[in-house]
Amino acid sequence: MSYNIEKRFLRVYNPLRDQFLLSIKGINEANLPSPFLPHSGLKYEKSDLRVAFIGMDSSPDPRLAEFRLAKKSLFGWSDIISTDVPEEAPEFLDYRHVFWNFILKFLANLHGVDESKLRNSEYANEKVINDIWQSFAYGNVNSVLVSYPGLEKGKGVSLENWSKIKTASKIFDKADYFLSVFQPHVMIILHYNEQNFNWDWLPKDFESAYVDSLANDKIDYYYLSKSNTHVFWTYHPRSFAYQQIDANEIVRSILETLKNKNKCSSLSLSGLKK
Repeated sequence: MSYNIEKRFLRVYNPLRDQFLLSIKGINEANLPSPFLPHSGLKYEKSDLRVAFIGMDSSPDPRLAEFRLAKKSLFGWSDIISTDVPEEAPEFLDYRHVFWNFILKFLANLHGVDESKLRNSEYANEKVINDIWQSFAYGNVNSVLVSYPGLEKGKGVSLENWSKIKTASKIFDKADYFLSVFQPHVMIILHYNEQNFNWDWLPKDFESAYVDSLANDKIDYYYLSKSNTHVFWTYHPRSFAYQQIDANEIVRSILETLKNKNKCSSLSLSGLKK
């Protein structure tokens, strides 16, 4: 990652971390989840088109005690994109989940590469593939899991303590923080019309930024002029089958819109299924 993003990240998230810890002072931290914080790949900041993907939440990370001690190490706290070795595949590639499959499909068509290569860690030594893996940012609308996971009870985590963490973690859950740190040109929110959506996460004046509905009302398109960010808000990929949504249609609609806005004029879109 680059110095500019790290500097902005620490300036924004360190004070939030201090407020979060103050609000849970005295709690038994054993096995309690630390908040998920957004991150980006090593090539993101210098990408011609900075693309960010926003999900719902992530699996619990029981490192709250370590989170309390984090200072500068808070940068990249939840990072599953960056790698220490250039020829190494990122951690998220091990996650066989429709969410990440959609992201890889989008990136493959954005950059005009074989989607199967992006899914395969054996291509980690190919610079083009590795650069694409490192080219995006990732965040969630919830820094702590939406609902209390029953499995945590067996680890000695009470609903009361988990609820305190969940309430305190909402201080991180603001799109404006993400936008100020990562400054994406494109932000794709993959959590539309879902139960328990965190409406407080949305940017200020979001409703007034509405532009159009795309893909037969399957995508809402917004433009945030202050941050110069094109926002595409659609369903979580796990809902595509239930909603009878074709992932290729979603990808094509977003990329065609960006092409028409001259954000990626070199796109051919020839590799996308119709």
